[in-house]
Amino acid sequence: MKIFSIKNYVWHFLFIICGLTISINANESVVYSSLSYDLMKSICKSKVEFAEGGMPVCTSCLEVSAFRSTSTESFAFEKVFYDDFTGNGTKEVFVVTAGCESHADNWGGSILFRKIGNRWQRVFYRAGHLGKCKKLQTANGRHEILCLGEYMNQGYGNDRLVHFRVENRGLINIETLYSGENDEGAFDSKNKNTLVEDWYLKDINGDSYLDVIVFVNQSGEKMKKIIYVYKNGIFYKDEVMD
Repeated sequence: MKIFSIKNYVWHFLFIICGLTISINANESVVYSSLSYDLMKSICKSKVEFAEGGMPVCTSCLEVSAFRSTSTESFAFEKVFYDDFTGNGTKEVFVVTAGCESHADNWGGSILFRKIGNRWQRVFYRAGHLGKCKKLQTANGRHEILCLGEYMNQGYGNDRLVHFRVENRGLINIETLYSGENDEGAFDSKNKNTLVEDWYLKDINGDSYLDVIVFVNQSGEKMKKIIYVYKNGIFYKDEVMD
């Protein structure tokens, strides 16, 4: 009987822990969605909806106060990052946006919000879609952005992996880690086939430094792996492996 009781106690304890974990994750998701919604509502005068994945959408570009647009399409938050980006020691939210901009700006942009008192205020809006972004923490506690932008014009493709600093007036391009191109669509050539297939940001060798691993397509269906290491706010090319 004692063994049975101990087993029941252990299982009961595990169920409680699992339940708390699920509850915490669910609450974080609710807070995340709620703040994203409130931020969108602060710049959207029309109806705000949620897209698949939980991101808020303003149903008309004409109703967004962050910029002037003649487009009647929708405006969406694509990626949201929470932290101190400008070094003001305040809570800030950096948002990658999609919609309302022209092809020249890759149909998107970015916004920085800052919490002042009990209210969130828009610091800047910048036209130009950044692509797929990840957040970096610097040695002084500030956060920066690393983005892979993908561009296409008349069959000519270009990928750029860019390191950005967020300032009060907008984004500063610190450095372009990688730039690849592909002209097959325009010229039926395989001499320039260096677009990024995938990339990761993580500490791959346990040395407490973040690494950026970039997998690049090469001519003849080959793949190249390029590694950069992030030390003291600067990226260094660590090694290249075919």
